[in-house]
Amino acid sequence: MVIPISFIHVVIMRTTLLFLNLITGCIFYQFTQKYFFPINGCYKAMARDYDGDGDLDIATISFFADYERQPEEGFVYLKNEGSFNFSPYSVPEAQSGRWLTMDVGDLDGDGKIDIVLGNFTLGPSAIKPKGDPSQTPPFIILKNTGK
Repeated sequence: MVIPISFIHVVIMRTTLLFLNLITGCIFYQFTQKYFFPINGCYKAMARDYDGDGDLDIATISFFADYERQPEEGFVYLKNEGSFNFSPYSVPEAQSGRWLTMDVGDLDGDGKIDIVLGNFTLGPSAIKPKGDPSQTPPFIILKNTGK
């Protein structure tokens, strides 16, 4: 299933942390927390310039999202607004799956980074994602229609 990206703004969410290494050019590392965004069961985060504005944005998936109260946590796109301020977005289609894997790349050769989400909805689960698991696609492609 190919879905053109048209994100819906997510206002309230339940964790994504962003750390920076303060020491460069040596074998020691000193990290400081620069950003925190709560996401239940955040499973993977990938930083890329998804919107083509020159800064890194973050795409996240959560296999253990709060499907009863916050189903949009399954996939969250954090748009970098600058100075470590991020705006959270999601897509309605992402609420229908249990996203176990995610990868990114230019799938159609247009120079923009697309996102692929891999679904695993089989087997018992205390909380089901929205919709009938047998009707959810094994993966979805979030086609980047931005800059």
